[in-house]
Amino acid sequence: MEELEQLLSETEASASARAARAFDERAGVGARTIVLYGAGNLGQRIVARLRALGFTIVAFADGDRAKWGNAIEGIPVLSPADAGARYGADYPCVMSIWGGGTERLAARRAMLAAHGFARVVHVGHLFWQFAETFLPYYAMDLPQHVLAARDEIRRAYAVFGDDASRAEFVAQLRWRLHFDFDGLPLPVEHDVYFAPDLFTLRSDERFVDCGAYDGDTLRVLFARTEGKVGAVIAFEPDHISRERLLAWRATLPPALAAQVDVRSDATGATAGSITFASSGTPASAGGTGDETVPVVTLDAALTDFAPTFIKMDIEGAEYDTIAGARETIRRERPILTVCTYHVQNDLWRIPLVLAAAAPDYRFALRPHLPEVWELVTYAIPPERAHG
Repeated sequence: MEELEQLLSETEASASARAARAFDERAGVGARTIVLYGAGNLGQRIVARLRALGFTIVAFADGDRAKWGNAIEGIPVLSPADAGARYGADYPCVMSIWGGGTERLAARRAMLAAHGFARVVHVGHLFWQFAETFLPYYAMDLPQHVLAARDEIRRAYAVFGDDASRAEFVAQLRWRLHFDFDGLPLPVEHDVYFAPDLFTLRSDERFVDCGAYDGDTLRVLFARTEGKVGAVIAFEPDHISRERLLAWRATLPPALAAQVDVRSDATGATAGSITFASSGTPASAGGTGDETVPVVTLDAALTDFAPTFIKMDIEGAEYDTIAGARETIRRERPILTVCTYHVQNDLWRIPLVLAAAAPDYRFALRPHLPEVWELVTYAIPPERAHG
């Protein structure tokens, strides 16, 4: 609690001021010629916006040999060693890799320094200084927004009863305020959503998968229960992912396949519809694109289905989906496993909305990948919780 209060003691004005100068302090005041480390999705997405801000990108550095010698948007892709030798002494390197791999940021920073880059800046500090152009981006947002929510944060911290969860909460908060990657605990080793130290899966689970993707979570569930489940409802509005899910379901024994109900709806707080852009990737989300998909509440969709377990990985729609499932949660008392990293304030809003719906539940916070990704809030009815 002492460290939490220390983090929350900073004024919003102070946080705003340091965010506004974050990139210049690390790259050099006025440095607008840079190397981008990472020619993947994030690096490519920000090129046009950087150019519009007056940046010149002299090269991409990337660890993928297959990309070396190519050009993206007219920018050559070099090995980190070549990029460092050519540009490291003169220009800052902006790390535009922020993914769910196993490598820690400190290792990437050390590698770039070893290849000759004198100034290495994480893309988050660039995003802070040019927030109107880049933010919000997943859990990245301005630190002053965190401090404006002090009271909610204190109440959310109190929701968690175990030391590991509270330590994780503080580390995640510190990251949102200071991009302290080194202070994030290592991921837990068990399968995401299925924590054997917290609860035991049953062979008769009635499982609701919100954001079922291509069936990746269901494959783990079936492996853990040896193919024994009560029933499954899988919501997946991305038609590309849903086709893969249906193709996987077709490989199951007929009796098991019959227990998997695949639906094309998105889930939310109220019924309606949203725009959607199917991409067939885990990052598909509503609010963009030229498709229209229906939105249902779980309270309405599950009137004839008594869930024992609800999982949510729905790209920022988790909070609204919980709000639309309050009656189901109160009536059926399912285990809930909810992704808590898609939006900055998910860290405190999701535990609070879950606790409001199920105040006697036990809550835990667990990381399943480095660098903030796959952070999950577990909400478990005491009758199913271990300990």
